[in-house]
Amino acid sequence: MLLRTSIARTLGNCSADLLAALERAANLGAELEEVDATAVAAAPITDALCKRALLYRTSPDKVMLPAEVMPALPTGWSLLNQVEVTPAELAQLPEEQLEVLQGIAHAGGASAASTFAKEPVAKLEERGFVLRPEPGTLRLPRAVFGAVHGRKHPVIPLEPIAPPEEPHPDPAADAAGAASGLDVARELERVIEHLGRSPVSLLKDKSVGKASVKQLAKALSLPEPGITRLIHLGYSAGLLGRGEPSGYEGNFLAPTAAATDWQDLALGERWQALIEAWMASPWQSWSAKRPLDKEAVDAHLPGYRQRVLEVYRHRARALSAEEFAAELRFSSPLFALLTGEETIAALAAEAQWLGLIARGRATTALTGNATDLAPEEISYFLLQGDLSVIAPGPLTSPVQAKLALIADLESPGLASTYRLSEESLRRGFDAGWSAADFQDFFSEHSAGEVPQPVSYLVQDSARRHGALRAGPANAYLRSDDPAVLAQAVSAVPELRLLAPTVAVSQLPLRTLLDKLHRAGLSPAAEDAVGATVQVAPPRATVPPPKAFHPSASQLSPAALNAAVDAVRAGRPDEPTATTGPDLDLLQAAVRSGRAVVIGYATKTGTQKSLRATPLTVSGGQVDARAQARTVRIPLSRITSLALD
Repeated sequence: MLLRTSIARTLGNCSADLLAALERAANLGAELEEVDATAVAAAPITDALCKRALLYRTSPDKVMLPAEVMPALPTGWSLLNQVEVTPAELAQLPEEQLEVLQGIAHAGGASAASTFAKEPVAKLEERGFVLRPEPGTLRLPRAVFGAVHGRKHPVIPLEPIAPPEEPHPDPAADAAGAASGLDVARELERVIEHLGRSPVSLLKDKSVGKASVKQLAKALSLPEPGITRLIHLGYSAGLLGRGEPSGYEGNFLAPTAAATDWQDLALGERWQALIEAWMASPWQSWSAKRPLDKEAVDAHLPGYRQRVLEVYRHRARALSAEEFAAELRFSSPLFALLTGEETIAALAAEAQWLGLIARGRATTALTGNATDLAPEEISYFLLQGDLSVIAPGPLTSPVQAKLALIADLESPGLASTYRLSEESLRRGFDAGWSAADFQDFFSEHSAGEVPQPVSYLVQDSARRHGALRAGPANAYLRSDDPAVLAQAVSAVPELRLLAPTVAVSQLPLRTLLDKLHRAGLSPAAEDAVGATVQVAPPRATVPPPKAFHPSASQLSPAALNAAVDAVRAGRPDEPTATTGPDLDLLQAAVRSGRAVVIGYATKTGTQKSLRATPLTVSGGQVDARAQARTVRIPLSRITSLALD
């Protein structure tokens, strides 16, 4: 017996020509008896199916289909006799034809031909909207059945649009892919820098709120969907994380220590690291209500990405969107059918965003390594008199990081433009730069002389910076008598005199008061408005004890022995479920048109036997054709089943 999960996984890796061969084998009755291998498909296809254990040989020229295979396919699955139809096209049919289709669909997709008028049935058969698998039986193709219910099923091609070929490098596609992928790396670096300065507070479920996304988008001049993509990409790459940064209280989104190492890499290596992170990422950004929302996680996404990319990996020519969709339906028909069009389109769009696909074909970033496409980095820029800074190519990481600190990015790209301002220079001064540091940086990396307006802006900003001083303090001490305050400062080394009547300390207020008391002084504690307050030591507390939960009563040795005996016997003392008919045999008979002998109980309990050809099995009942009429038998009443 084959495991259903293993069969489903194997079927999911089959192309349309292999699945069509399985369907043909089922129609020939291969689930019930051996059939000629040549009638199923050509030798390469039957060999491929046998290798996958989806067929097995009973002799060199005979094969059979394991009973577990076809039930693992979606209900109503069929690749043979496909027809392309939309709900709108069905709505244009004459009323009597539409009633036939609705009647068959209401019966589960198959019904007796005698139920309907001959003329509309004949018209529908001419168009392929109705099939007649055997005399007296009508069946709807899957596409028609879906269209009756308002769904559209595209045709799945049984052959590839072109033979598989190894793609060759295309300079135009590689250039477009590099421009897009390196732009992603640059945008993520901007996100990291911004979050490093201003971490984003997270919601209770540790996702990023919509308001925070809007603020990030506005600050970085990026679209909100792009912010979500970048957050998920950075999180998948380990460059962004959730936690409590030093100096903050609560949960925040902020860069990790690995972000610094990533920024130190060469440009191509940064891009390659992001590609590898995206390949393994479970985040579906296109449907996320909020970034890092747990509902946006899908563990199957890495496999989905590979199916999308595999189409391009083995195509030498460019594919249009329609050709890509058709090729995907051939190479992975079950994936293409069962996965939403939005998901497939979003995965392809993200691959283009990262530069893996460009101009309808795979880039070297997909078939080789992204580092091969990254342009050579430079360490110089052009300073202009209007305070703009032009980088004619991608800058090295150290130069780019310093320039991004002291200048605002105006025009991104491989060749980028920055602008100096008093506010941007202030970031450098806040980071510890001096006026001399600015001049040295500009002199070392500017391709020409430093323009006078730039030097003037640096000197003027240096004069303004630091006129006011700020610093941390946990407690202050003041006194109208400078001599008393001087005595306190000499007694407590942690006090620092700011003015004759004011001192500050990094000590907690309670600790400062204790030290002053031990020095023989009598300080009074006050609040923010100067009112005297009482400062008592905090109450000593310990964590609460764990709640007591009584353990479940233990089984007696006699009860344990009885349970073990029941397991070894292979059945419980009192069955909890009743046995039913062999559904696999019934469904195999439906697919092959074979007659069966059904034993069943009537409403009064009388046992009866019926020779019939099963039409459909659904809704807890089987519809079968017997003696030129359709009968319906609940599955719960079937007591025996055998092939005729």
